[in-house]
Amino acid sequence: MILLHCRFHVWDAMADQEPLGLGSAAKASRPTASSVSKDVDDLRQKVTGMEERVEEQLSQLKDSLKSMLEEVLGTAAVSARLAETSPPPQLLDRDPYAQRTSVGQASGSSNEGTRLKDLFERSRFEKTVRDAMKGNEITGPRDLKFMNTLTKWERCVEGFPPRWVREVVVYAFSGAAEHMFNAALLNGTLRVDATADERWNWAGQRFWSQATQDSVRVEYRGRKLKRDETLTSYHTDLRNLAAALQIPDTDLKVDFVEGLPKKYREMARLHANQQEYEGLLHELISNYGEKLEFSTYLKPTYGGARAQVVRAIEEDEYREISNFDEQSFAQGASQPSPADSVNAIAEAVARVLQASNVCFVCKQPGHWARECTDAAAKERQVGARTQFPTKDASGPGSA
Repeated sequence: MILLHCRFHVWDAMADQEPLGLGSAAKASRPTASSVSKDVDDLRQKVTGMEERVEEQLSQLKDSLKSMLEEVLGTAAVSARLAETSPPPQLLDRDPYAQRTSVGQASGSSNEGTRLKDLFERSRFEKTVRDAMKGNEITGPRDLKFMNTLTKWERCVEGFPPRWVREVVVYAFSGAAEHMFNAALLNGTLRVDATADERWNWAGQRFWSQATQDSVRVEYRGRKLKRDETLTSYHTDLRNLAAALQIPDTDLKVDFVEGLPKKYREMARLHANQQEYEGLLHELISNYGEKLEFSTYLKPTYGGARAQVVRAIEEDEYREISNFDEQSFAQGASQPSPADSVNAIAEAVARVLQASNVCFVCKQPGHWARECTDAAAKERQVGARTQFPTKDASGPGSA
């Protein structure tokens, strides 16, 4: 027990002694209440200085952003849009260190930053739509790009606020169409607060009406390769018409082949089954060249009223008339008669004019010339066409 008691006294004495080699320097390094208070004040001043520098940098950033927007949009446009999006200020105290700064000022700065950010996003959105519409603008009535432009515009504005979207409808028009659109907004025909759908409905009635679509559809159905026309020109023109009518490529390939000369259709159908619409053009050009050969058969020319009648005959009916001799020979006729072709032409003309069936030989209604039973009239008809002029006895050649 005595030994333990002595050890405790030794430990207490060692604890009261200063560490070796430290002395008064160790006592001076110990923190005191005054030193801690001073450190806290220094730290608070540093934080305050950092906040001031951050606010200064934020203000400089806002000014630079505002100047950039003014260069792009103009000073008046930026001021007007900032005024539209400015909320009322809120006056609340926020500084935990008793700074003389109100939340009203901070809230105003935050709201201004939000407005500038929205303005920047809106300007970038408008620039994106404007760039996407370049080269695809609708220029006026019956513009074949109408549906393609509308589809591309809808992709660009998908997901953006409606109040932004309605303002960029005008970027889809140029030239006369843009002038008509702006004039409609000025004279009240189109409301200023009209939605994007209402503005496109107005544009559809002016530039892509149902009557316009019907006329384009008629042009598409009648479009065929012309003489001295290149395959590329025909291919491009037919594709533009089909795109305007939203016709799928499968139907477009069929219509393209049907517009070619008859002797090329079979080979073109084989290529169409294996190629896309663009590849079909490449195959035809590589095999036959840019210009295809047409038949050397020439239509007879007529003058006066008969020319109008002949021009009124449709292509299919004319083809039927030209092949009449071959059809007659195939049906067992020993030799085609010259009068048969004349009768066929007369019948075709009568069909076009929707005339009643009047016989060309005997001039009697109720049957056609090929069905005429008046043998005497037929003989007179053939004799009149095969009769050659004879010399008159009283003429200079008489004896």
